[in-house]
Amino acid sequence: TRLLEAEGVDRQTLKAALAPSDDLPLKIMDDKDMEPRTWEEWLKIGSTNEQFEFLPARAFSVEESIWRPCKVLDRTEDDDTYRCVWADNNEEILLPRLAIMF
Repeated sequence: TRLLEAEGVDRQTLKAALAPSDDLPLKIMDDKDMEPRTWEEWLKIGSTNEQFEFLPARAFSVEESIWRPCKVLDRTEDDDTYRCVWADNNEEILLPRLAIMF
């Protein structure tokens, strides 16, 4: 409570922010400082003869609510999304960073 008060957050503000009707987007919990590698380091891992091919990974399938094997093909830096294909059927998908495990 003291930490919240020190930051100027009172109980009413906290209750309003965490009301059951409101959803907190997962993205606000994201901390890139905890990543073990930069994208540049991942590019080197997924490269053969200095040419990037793909990164083997697992991605979360929202439709099935499971983690599925995939290949990460590319990254869009602006919105931090990844172009992937499912390993079992080669269907291409675009996913946010938090939906992928390297």
